[in-house]
Amino acid sequence: MLDNKRILVTGAAIGIGRAIAVELARQGANVALADIRPPEETLAIIMRAKGHAFALQFPSTFSMPRAGLPAARRRQLTCTGMSA
Repeated sequence: MLDNKRILVTGAAIGIGRAIAVELARQGANVALADIRPPEETLAIIMRAKGHAFALQFPSTFSMPRAGLPAARRRQLTCTGMSA
């Protein structure tokens, strides 16, 4: 199982991304839901099932540098809003 693992799912607002996020949460992961669309419906599905998640909505112009997020920002994302 994925108890207490922290996982970022992109495209989590609809479709395959939503299905993946819901399943990961069902298996015990703490899921960060990221999308350019509001992922609140996915968040509600997970919370109703007593899962752990939080939503991140990015503007459509958002781009991540090739090296990824700085370590301090990664720590902040993985430690914020992870409880039901």
